[in-house]
Amino acid sequence: MKNPGIYILTSPSGKKYVGKDSNLPTRVRDHLSGNTPQCRHVHRAIQKYGREAFSVEIIRYPGISEDALNAVERWKIRQLQTLSPSGYNLTEGGEGVIPSEEIRRKKSAIVSKQIANGTHNFVGENHPAKQHVKKGTHHFLGDKNPVHKQLADGKHHFLDSNFQRQVQKKRIDKGTHNFLGSDFQQYHAKKRIDEGTHNFLGENHPIKRLSKEGRHPSTRKRLKGEWCYIIALSRFWYEIHDYTLKRRAEFLSKDIPDTSNAEQTYLF
Repeated sequence: MKNPGIYILTSPSGKKYVGKDSNLPTRVRDHLSGNTPQCRHVHRAIQKYGREAFSVEIIRYPGISEDALNAVERWKIRQLQTLSPSGYNLTEGGEGVIPSEEIRRKKSAIVSKQIANGTHNFVGENHPAKQHVKKGTHHFLGDKNPVHKQLADGKHHFLDSNFQRQVQKKRIDKGTHNFLGSDFQQYHAKKRIDEGTHNFLGENHPIKRLSKEGRHPSTRKRLKGEWCYIIALSRFWYEIHDYTLKRRAEFLSKDIPDTSNAEQTYLF
């Protein structure tokens, strides 16, 4: 490599693009002249703002190997957070093409839309399942399907008006119906009492008065539970924030390459 190094393009919006080149500043000139349409985010930004609006920073690394230069590029992308949508980089850098989460989401949305429209190659016109559905020979649509046959003959149990009654009567005979359970009745009675809608709760009933004044035991218990929930949620978000900061520090310090021989240059 003749003149290896890293270059950083910064647009007026503050977004950056990190790239590497074995012969600086060839790639920088290609970017600014619009000769790299494959980097579409940078290409569109240059068309929008103009090449004169971009600032360029070049960091030379004399004698650096190709693997080390790839590592420096990946580290710079992580350090400056230039991966899309925060920046213009579409991959994590280096020789391997690892698409970002945004690119993966866009591709997933495109594939999902193709599947929904029936234009995906797995669900196209020649797909056997689609052909069976069109011809009416699919096993879900055919007359051989027992459910289809029962519905056509009017013998399916869903069509029987007495079906639900028979099921409920069977549960009552077995004693498993929810109306027969004491817990069920107690639960709904307690719920109506807590809501103040029970028929025993008139306007002058002491329990209803205590509920209105906020002195009922269930009301105090509910308020205490809400405060405990708020405190627990606050602690949880604090721990998440603290954990995120620690992980970010570990992420930025991961695989930091040797940059002692860097020569920084600002073009404009």
